[in-house]
Amino acid sequence: MMWRLLTIGLLVFSLTSCDTRKEGIEGSIDRVGEEMRTVVHFHENGIDLKRAYAEVHDIKPHEVPSGLEGFAVWYEWKNKKPENAENECIIHTVEPRRVDDNNTLTLGHEMLHCLYGSYH
Repeated sequence: MMWRLLTIGLLVFSLTSCDTRKEGIEGSIDRVGEEMRTVVHFHENGIDLKRAYAEVHDIKPHEVPSGLEGFAVWYEWKNKKPENAENECIIHTVEPRRVDDNNTLTLGHEMLHCLYGSYH
Protein backbone atom coordinates (compact mmCIF):
# COMPACT_ATOMS: atom_id res chain seq x y z
CA MET A 1 0.00 0.00 0.00
CA MET A 2 2.80 2.41 0.93
CA TRP A 3 4.59 1.73 -2.39
CA ARG A 4 1.40 2.49 -4.29
CA LEU A 5 1.00 5.86 -2.56
CA LEU A 6 4.66 6.67 -3.14
CA THR A 7 4.40 5.75 -6.82
CA ILE A 8 1.25 7.85 -7.27
CA GLY A 9 2.89 10.75 -5.45
CA LEU A 10 5.98 10.60 -7.66
CA LEU A 11 3.84 10.39 -10.79
CA VAL A 12 1.84 13.47 -9.78
CA PHE A 13 5.06 15.35 -8.93
CA SER A 14 6.68 14.46 -12.25
CA LEU A 15 3.64 15.58 -14.23
CA THR A 16 3.42 18.93 -12.47
CA SER A 17 7.17 19.63 -12.34
CA CYS A 18 7.44 19.40 -16.14
CA ASP A 19 4.81 22.09 -16.68
CA THR A 20 6.77 24.89 -18.34
CA ARG A 21 3.72 27.14 -18.45
CA LYS A 22 3.94 27.97 -14.73
CA GLU A 23 5.64 31.32 -15.19
CA GLY A 24 3.92 32.26 -18.43
CA ILE A 25 5.40 34.36 -21.20
CA GLU A 26 4.03 37.83 -21.66
CA GLY A 27 6.13 39.41 -24.36
CA SER A 28 6.35 42.89 -25.77
CA ILE A 29 5.54 41.56 -29.28
CA ASP A 30 4.00 38.43 -30.78
CA ARG A 31 5.45 37.14 -34.02
CA VAL A 32 4.17 33.58 -33.74
CA GLY A 33 2.94 32.50 -37.17
CA GLU A 34 4.71 35.34 -38.96
CA GLU A 35 7.54 34.87 -41.41
CA MET A 36 10.76 35.93 -39.75
CA ARG A 37 14.36 35.91 -40.91
CA THR A 38 16.52 34.42 -38.16
CA VAL A 39 20.30 34.50 -38.19
CA VAL A 40 22.23 32.47 -35.63
CA HIS A 41 25.84 33.17 -34.71
CA PHE A 42 27.50 30.35 -32.78
CA HIS A 43 30.54 31.40 -30.81
CA GLU A 44 33.31 29.05 -29.78
CA ASN A 45 33.24 30.06 -26.11
CA GLY A 46 31.90 32.54 -23.57
CA ILE A 47 34.74 35.00 -24.13
CA ASP A 48 33.91 35.29 -27.83
CA LEU A 49 30.22 35.64 -26.94
CA LYS A 50 31.00 38.52 -24.55
CA ARG A 51 33.10 40.24 -27.21
CA ALA A 52 30.19 40.01 -29.65
CA TYR A 53 27.78 41.41 -27.03
CA ALA A 54 30.10 44.35 -26.34
CA GLU A 55 30.43 45.07 -30.06
CA VAL A 56 26.69 44.84 -30.80
CA HIS A 57 25.78 47.01 -27.80
CA ASP A 58 28.70 49.42 -28.31
CA ILE A 59 30.03 48.98 -24.80
CA LYS A 60 33.37 48.08 -23.27
CA PRO A 61 33.99 44.36 -22.65
CA HIS A 62 34.12 44.88 -18.88
CA GLU A 63 30.56 46.32 -19.05
CA VAL A 64 29.06 43.05 -20.36
CA PRO A 65 26.62 41.59 -17.82
CA SER A 66 28.05 38.71 -15.82
CA GLY A 67 26.52 35.31 -16.47
CA LEU A 68 25.80 36.07 -20.14
CA GLU A 69 24.97 32.84 -21.96
CA GLY A 70 23.42 34.25 -25.12
CA PHE A 71 21.52 37.20 -26.51
CA ALA A 72 19.16 38.11 -29.31
CA VAL A 73 18.75 41.30 -31.27
CA TRP A 74 15.28 41.97 -32.67
CA TYR A 75 13.26 44.91 -33.85
CA GLU A 76 9.95 45.98 -32.41
CA TRP A 77 7.25 48.25 -33.71
CA LYS A 78 4.80 49.21 -31.00
CA ASN A 79 1.98 50.34 -33.28
CA LYS A 80 2.51 49.40 -36.90
CA LYS A 81 5.42 47.86 -38.77
CA PRO A 82 6.99 50.46 -41.10
CA GLU A 83 6.85 49.77 -44.83
CA ASN A 84 9.81 47.76 -46.12
CA ALA A 85 10.74 46.72 -42.57
CA GLU A 86 11.62 43.08 -42.12
CA ASN A 87 10.95 40.75 -39.25
CA GLU A 88 14.52 39.85 -38.44
CA CYS A 89 16.18 38.43 -35.36
CA ILE A 90 19.84 37.72 -34.74
CA ILE A 91 20.77 35.19 -32.07
CA HIS A 92 24.22 34.86 -30.47
CA THR A 93 25.11 31.91 -28.26
CA VAL A 94 27.91 29.46 -27.62
CA GLU A 95 27.66 26.53 -30.00
CA PRO A 96 25.72 23.58 -28.55
CA ARG A 97 27.76 20.40 -28.09
CA ARG A 98 25.06 17.91 -27.00
CA VAL A 99 21.30 17.53 -27.10
CA ASP A 100 19.69 19.64 -24.36
CA ASP A 101 22.96 20.96 -22.99
CA ASN A 102 22.91 24.47 -21.53
CA ASN A 103 23.85 26.01 -24.89
CA THR A 104 20.98 24.25 -26.63
CA LEU A 105 18.54 25.49 -23.98
CA THR A 106 19.96 29.00 -24.33
CA LEU A 107 19.35 28.86 -28.08
CA GLY A 108 15.69 28.06 -27.42
CA HIS A 109 15.46 30.86 -24.85
CA GLU A 110 16.85 33.38 -27.32
CA MET A 111 14.48 32.13 -30.04
CA LEU A 112 11.62 32.98 -27.70
CA HIS A 113 12.93 36.54 -27.64
CA CYS A 114 12.71 36.58 -31.43
CA LEU A 115 9.08 35.52 -31.19
CA TYR A 116 7.94 37.45 -28.10
CA GLY A 117 10.47 40.28 -27.65
CA SER A 118 11.11 41.27 -24.05
CA TYR A 119 9.56 38.88 -21.57
CA HIS A 120 11.93 39.07 -18.61
